[in-house]
Amino acid sequence: MRHTTFRFALAPTPAQVMMLDRHAGASRFAYNQCLRLVDDALAAKRAEPQVKVPWSGFDLINAFNAWKRSEAAGRGRCRDSFRLRNRHGNGRGCSIRVGEGRPRSVTLPTIGVVRVHDDTRRLRRLLRPVAQLDPGTGQSRMAPRAKILFATVSGHGSRWYVSLNVQAPDLHANRRHLPRPAGDDGFVGLDRGLIAFAVAATADGAEVGRFRAPMEDLAVANLITTGG
Repeated sequence: MRHTTFRFALAPTPAQVMMLDRHAGASRFAYNQCLRLVDDALAAKRAEPQVKVPWSGFDLINAFNAWKRSEAAGRGRCRDSFRLRNRHGNGRGCSIRVGEGRPRSVTLPTIGVVRVHDDTRRLRRLLRPVAQLDPGTGQSRMAPRAKILFATVSGHGSRWYVSLNVQAPDLHANRRHLPRPAGDDGFVGLDRGLIAFAVAATADGAEVGRFRAPMEDLAVANLITTGG
């Protein structure tokens, strides 16, 4: 299995925009408060080494919940973004769904069905149940080839986007990159610069080629980048 991301531009209603703003505001507030909790713990740890710093996600959740019950408060700034986990259960399947009701739509927890500008056909095809063998029992079953793990909703200017993190099947063997032969370092990058037009390097960072601006060097650099 592999992990990939599908990103869609949202077309929310005015009421949904208000809900997205509230979710982003709550996420922003929690992020900045957790950051402050870590900073305060690090400062206290310099004076008292036994102080515990809440590094893990669970530690931060516990520290944040404890802070909510206290009289402390604070707020800062970060970009408008929040994450929603894809929950399962209650007999309704996944809480994050694609193409429900209309093909170009994404269903998000609490927010509901939000229209998107982009075509969702590729993702819907991966999420459609198909006959496949159960790896545990070896029996045939109907199940999706992929599943959505979580959604990240972010605002950029006046637009909102949703990025769906998907656990998908491996690409067909014909579409995968061929492995390098043993001992073949090959070119792994080509950087453009000011002193030299382009510099080629191997996997260990060794410089193997430097090209100037004349047309013959540009042609060589083009062959390297395109593989021609």
